[in-house]
Amino acid sequence: MPQTALPAFLGSPRFSFTLDGVTRTVSIGSLPFSDGAFVYEDGDVTARWTLRTAVHGYVARLTLRFPAARSVDSFSPLIARVAYPAGTHAVRKKGIDSGFRVLPDAADSGDEALIEAPAAYLYRDGQGFLARPLYPLRFDENCRIRAAKGEAEVEMTAVPPRSFESDTFESAALYLASGALAPALDEYFTLLPQLWHGQRAVTGYNTWDYYFTDIDERCVEENLSVIENVPVYRENLRYFTLDDGWQAIQGDWYANFRFPHGLSAAADTIRAHGLIPGIWSAPLHAWTLSSFAQRRMTGYLRDENGDPVTEDGMYVLDPTHPDTIDFVRELYTRLYDAGFRLYKVDYVGCLRHARYFYDKTASQYDALRRLFALIRECVHDSVIIGCSLPVEAASPDADAGRTGIDIHITWNHVLWAMECYQHHWGEHRRIWVNDIDFLVVRGPETDDDPQRSTIDPARHNPVRGRWRAGDDFCLNEARSWAAVVLLTGGSMNLSDRLAVLNGEGRAILEKALSLRTETAAVPLDQFVRDYPCVWKQGSRYILVNFGSETETFSVPSGVPMRELWTDRRVTPENGRISVTLSPHESAVFYEHA
Repeated sequence: MPQTALPAFLGSPRFSFTLDGVTRTVSIGSLPFSDGAFVYEDGDVTARWTLRTAVHGYVARLTLRFPAARSVDSFSPLIARVAYPAGTHAVRKKGIDSGFRVLPDAADSGDEALIEAPAAYLYRDGQGFLARPLYPLRFDENCRIRAAKGEAEVEMTAVPPRSFESDTFESAALYLASGALAPALDEYFTLLPQLWHGQRAVTGYNTWDYYFTDIDERCVEENLSVIENVPVYRENLRYFTLDDGWQAIQGDWYANFRFPHGLSAAADTIRAHGLIPGIWSAPLHAWTLSSFAQRRMTGYLRDENGDPVTEDGMYVLDPTHPDTIDFVRELYTRLYDAGFRLYKVDYVGCLRHARYFYDKTASQYDALRRLFALIRECVHDSVIIGCSLPVEAASPDADAGRTGIDIHITWNHVLWAMECYQHHWGEHRRIWVNDIDFLVVRGPETDDDPQRSTIDPARHNPVRGRWRAGDDFCLNEARSWAAVVLLTGGSMNLSDRLAVLNGEGRAILEKALSLRTETAAVPLDQFVRDYPCVWKQGSRYILVNFGSETETFSVPSGVPMRELWTDRRVTPENGRISVTLSPHESAVFYEHA
């Protein structure tokens, strides 16, 4: 039940809303408490701020009501000032940019940190502050943290589309906690809706990581033949997915010249090798020079001037527009009729920031859910993977979804992927099946291929960003990435050129496939380190040294265990197993008779 006493750790919390460019900020503690809510009334608006107690935290929500339908620029269900001790870290994530920041403490009077992320995580030695919205979301939401002198102002803000009109605007329920963060995050996950409907994790092969868009009928046949002739692949892999590169161009979704026999023939070939055909698509993207986009496209997303919205040289389609609905229905019905039964749906996250929709009753996340419901209608009981579908959409029609950045065969991308994944492990088999991206292992010690990566025009640029930066995997790094994929309990799709892996590379894949489980591991040192290193998955332990220094790790065990990569048997001493790991090295301990 809501309560009248506000948690002390929030200081003097406020909420705000902006109407027609004018912002009103309201102190919650100064409001009357009525019918289980703090109530603010001022002429044309009634605001209700509710707070209920959970076991380890609280759940807050802001609702705005008006006499008639109208638009709202933005509204913030929580603005709070939170004190933190020296040495506190925060997670930052804006788009694909992510990382960590040590907040300025009281002694750093001249310093200030500005951090943006989907949620607030302030932590030191397992203690701290957490503010994270519960799914499903309706509007584009963001957390902004301004930190200085040992105090952080945390502001959660929801931004509806400008086209959205309603007499009621409600924020997502906002989970708040202070103190021990591991049990708080556990509780957060239990408060999410149970949407997973039993879909098994996908195991298979995907063409993207090795080939990028340079795929053709020959490379498909080559990898299918390897899978068919290697027992561990044949027995464990179920799907084979054609990723980007099969189409004429984005927007013109027909087979290109590298698939001269067409999509139905490609699907038949995959089935003939005992696998289920899958295919990639980006239904809301149309290249500006595609035939479809130049004159026949009408259902595009519009900007404030009424012109088409573009992203990375692509027009973006509006899934609430009747013409886009017809386009999407035709596309996925045609792909289903061609024989595909797995659909990797990409480049839809752009809708999170959309400001105008054809349907004025649609929010950003409403539009995403409608799109996936339409795809489900066309593909029936096929597997749908939301590659860039934000998990907070909580679409009941997405069987699986990506948890973050693309993997590439550099340690930098392993860290990047873990930055994205580490706060989402509890969504596995609750919202959907987690997909951290492909299990790839190729590198100088694991393959015999001088062209293991596609051409990178900025590979040696010293001022480049993170994308594909760094050296190719060494043996330990390839094993460690396999350990990370293993600990997720989610999708496991191979994406190397299988024919050119050497014995070391094949051994990593075979061991990971043989030990895979669909249970997500739980981090035991989360909020103590930026990158949790110790993960428990049932009776097994997965340890990854993400750091740059050699480190010794110790885990409890009452029975002898076997280590996956070295195949050595380890006997516990005084009820514990210890292992010293070099930088980027991993160990997987499991019970083995």
